[in-house]
Amino acid sequence: MRVPYVMRIGKKFQIRIRVPRDVRERLGRTELKRSLGTTDEAIARRRSLRLVQMALSLFDTIRQDPMLGRDDIEAMARAFYALRLEEDRDARFAFGRAHAVDDAPAYPINHAARLDRTRRQLAYGDHRDILPRAKTILADLGGATEDGSRQLAVLCEHLLRAEVEALQRAVERDQGVYWGEPNDPLFQKPAIPVAMPSAAPEVSCAPTPSAGRPAGLGPKAELDVEAIAEAAIAEKRLADKMAGKYRAAARALIDVVDRKPVWQYTEEDILQLKDTLLNTPARFNTQHKFISIHEAAEENRHRCDAHRIDSGQPKPLPPMSTKTINSNYLSPLRQIFGYAAGNRATPNRINVAANVRAATTGSKSKEHKADKRLPFAHEALVTLFTSPLFTGTKSAKRLFLEGDHLEAGWRFWLPLVMFLMGLRPNELGQAEVGDVTYAFGWPCLRVTTDVAGDEDDDDSPGKRVKSAAGERTLPIHPELLRLGFLEHIDRQRNKGEARIFSDWKPGCDGTYSMTSSKVFNRDGGYLKRIGVKSRRHALYSLRHSYKNTLRRSELRDDQQNLLMGHEDSTVAGIYGSREMYVGLVRAVIGLDLDGITLDHIQPRSAVQYRTYRVGSMTVHVGDRVWIEEETSSAVRHERASSAPAPSYHRQAQQLLEPSPS
Repeated sequence: MRVPYVMRIGKKFQIRIRVPRDVRERLGRTELKRSLGTTDEAIARRRSLRLVQMALSLFDTIRQDPMLGRDDIEAMARAFYALRLEEDRDARFAFGRAHAVDDAPAYPINHAARLDRTRRQLAYGDHRDILPRAKTILADLGGATEDGSRQLAVLCEHLLRAEVEALQRAVERDQGVYWGEPNDPLFQKPAIPVAMPSAAPEVSCAPTPSAGRPAGLGPKAELDVEAIAEAAIAEKRLADKMAGKYRAAARALIDVVDRKPVWQYTEEDILQLKDTLLNTPARFNTQHKFISIHEAAEENRHRCDAHRIDSGQPKPLPPMSTKTINSNYLSPLRQIFGYAAGNRATPNRINVAANVRAATTGSKSKEHKADKRLPFAHEALVTLFTSPLFTGTKSAKRLFLEGDHLEAGWRFWLPLVMFLMGLRPNELGQAEVGDVTYAFGWPCLRVTTDVAGDEDDDDSPGKRVKSAAGERTLPIHPELLRLGFLEHIDRQRNKGEARIFSDWKPGCDGTYSMTSSKVFNRDGGYLKRIGVKSRRHALYSLRHSYKNTLRRSELRDDQQNLLMGHEDSTVAGIYGSREMYVGLVRAVIGLDLDGITLDHIQPRSAVQYRTYRVGSMTVHVGDRVWIEEETSSAVRHERASSAPAPSYHRQAQQLLEPSPS
């Protein structure tokens, strides 16, 4: 019996819980995923029940407490990953508020993180969190509650010191020790003035400026880098994927350096982050389950030192690539600090991350040229489409071995659709059965962000496009119709499925391209197994091959841009619309595939015989495809079934045999 949320990855079981859409932004994750640490299905079932219960409680807490801070939410997420599954007493919430208070649900608190934050507030004179409580106390005692009152300021400082002391003891209690009064210079209590000033200056509740703050800074200078990142995301209206990079980069800087006002960060802090990332294992928080970058880098350093001394010790984990460091961390930080500089939040409007980059081999232009994808050669395309995935595999899990199993899921259709229609993987993965339409009598697929059904459904992932030009309508290639693409869509519709490929699950970043990349591109993936994978050839090379097909078929540049989903930056591209027209449909039907034949691929379902009329062209689709073109001499052309390299270009020499009556 299948266990909900649990799947087997390799030999061990893993739990993956999708985060509901309404709490996804506050939690900063689209999925909670961790290993169950066992190969026994019964043990995995018992352990998954604890994690599912904890995850659902976490979601309910975030929904019911809109004032819950990011640090508390991060502590709850860390508690999910750090939960020990062996002992029942450790499966309970071992720290924090373990019972309901004022009808609010219980949730765990990381006292160590809260202690660090409170100490920083005390050091910076930040009384925002404690100010309402202090006003209430002074009002009960009959004192003045004006924001500029000296008595109110001293009371806020006393309350913060008391909270630091309480949190210090809570941390000691969590660690199993208690040493009494902490020896901390912050506990040197200031004297409360006996005489109150007669007139108090008016002071707003804004963050108190830090000591030594340079002149000329704006109000955003006292925000930390995480708050600046959120402001930049909101003002730039960034997409979810890029916004996630901004948040991850800000959290990484706070984790490695510290949380402080943005104007206090220097180039040395960014360099420290870069050096730490160079020692951080790749996928440190997903595959290796480290809580923080700092912890992952320290562990990798220890491994490196131990392995250098004793070769029998475990090897260091493979570090992040410099490309990942630059694109996922340093580049977003340049944008964040650039936004801060533009809003007078840094001294002299200096972007401290502007010149920090991880070194790569060669110049930037050479690096870009070396990483550029290339289209597949003709021989590689023949190898791909005559491989077991299209002719018959051993099983659904062993696609690279020949056998009698005919794969009919998304892994079979994706390379074909990319080669014949030029779709991006994520565009096909999110496509819905309602996106199939007809234009000029020919079936087409709409690439759109419109979602059918209930938009508030948590299980319905959002749809996105790479750019505004990505929203387009594409004629479905006749060879896909021959293989049963429309029949597959009809089956999905009859089963009540929203998406065309409901068996295609998104990756941890919420995109379907991440899943397809793991299947086809990774080491040991399908393309590597059949011998067509290289540093510059991957699954996405099929879109480059489609571009070559459009050029070979003599389509104009504006037609190519429309089909590829590319922006037309020319002056002529400003005029007119990007709507489908009959000439473009006819051009797609007659694309020149350069002799690549797909006749050997069996249809994945019983294909209904259909006849389509597009202008003066009549297309018959059954067990094969033939095209009739009305001319002045009324000559009918058909693709000869015996041709060694058939093409769908309407002027191809293969279409000579008269069609059946």
